[in-house]
Amino acid sequence: MVSSIIIEEENKKRKWTVEEAAELAKIDISEFKALALGERDPSYEEANKLSALYNLPIALFVSSSKQPIYVNTGTGTYNNSVNCYIGTYSGDSSLKDLVKDLISTIKPDIVWPKEEK
Repeated sequence: MVSSIIIEEENKKRKWTVEEAAELAKIDISEFKALALGERDPSYEEANKLSALYNLPIALFVSSSKQPIYVNTGTGTYNNSVNCYIGTYSGDSSLKDLVKDLISTIKPDIVWPKEEK
């Protein structure tokens, strides 16, 4: 799993132990070890914490092994659009936030409309 490779490389760069990284990320040590060993994919919440910890886009920690949902973040025809795949469950309640995070990473200058409540 890609997340485990990123965790290993980022910890080496920072000279952090798995325990130190888990504490800094505020992820339970046994759960963090499972992520670091590639035993499972991070949840959206864990991916968000890893993204913040390592200052990397959340998209790097989102699993591609789950059912992908296609999102076109550009305009125009297929050939000149900016496209991405989001690996998440279609029923994930955090999908909206994940999509916004991914689009904001790809297009940092995007202005989001105010949400109606």
